[in-house]
Amino acid sequence: MDYSQFKQRREQELADMVAHFEGEHQDAYLDSERIPTIGIGATTYEDGSKVKMGDNITKQRVDELFKFHLDRATEKVRNDPGFQQLPPNAQAAIKSFAFNAGPNFM
Repeated sequence: MDYSQFKQRREQELADMVAHFEGEHQDAYLDSERIPTIGIGATTYEDGSKVKMGDNITKQRVDELFKFHLDRATEKVRNDPGFQQLPPNAQAAIKSFAFNAGPNFM
């Protein structure tokens, strides 16, 4: 397995881990803070509009929305030299934290 395959596998494992702990919902629900949420922890869509109770999305949209929010949440840390030097497991942990804390946690 070359490095790019390893990295891709690591990214999928991260996505699977976050999905496992967040849960995956095609119908909007109220999270623990009573905020309408859908997919894998999404409270907004790509355009910034808020999830509303009654919203429903396909499995494909769950995946697309998750990728958008994960990429947005981790974009600041991905390019940090210190982050790049961390082992893959530590990078995955930081990405998971960033996803839960939001894109402005730094």
